[in-house]
Amino acid sequence: MRSAVNPTVYTPNMDNPATRGVRFTNAFATTPICAASRASLLTGLYERSHQFTFNTPPLRSELTGISYPALLRLAGFYTGLSANSV
Repeated sequence: MRSAVNPTVYTPNMDNPATRGVRFTNAFATTPICAASRASLLTGLYERSHQFTFNTPPLRSELTGISYPALLRLAGFYTGLSANSV
């Protein structure tokens, strides 16, 4: 079996999720900075709008109030974070 990404390298563990779900062949992030990118995912805004990145104050409250988790909470859902360590 060939890799979904590289025809030379055999990577079954990385290819398994691609065969069972959605595989994006042309995806990008609006910013390479992980904290700013996560803020963009949660608020639906570009970095230039939310202005959150490393070494900045926390995300403004008017933006956290309209974030995806906040909207889920208003709809009756519970959200959380789980960190597993090996």
